[in-house]
Amino acid sequence: MRKERLIVPVVVALAVAWLVAQYLASLLFERELARALDDLEARG
Repeated sequence: MRKERLIVPVVVALAVAWLVAQYLASLLFERELARALDDLEARG
C-alpha cells in the first residue's frame, strides 16, 4: 500500500476522534456547569 492511500484513513480517523472528544467535552462541561449553578443557587 502506498503512503498516499494510508494518509486519507488516518486523517479521517483523527477527524472522527476529534469530533468525539469535542462532543464528550461539551457534555461534561454542560453537566459541570449545571451542577455549579445548582450549587450557587442552593447557597443563596
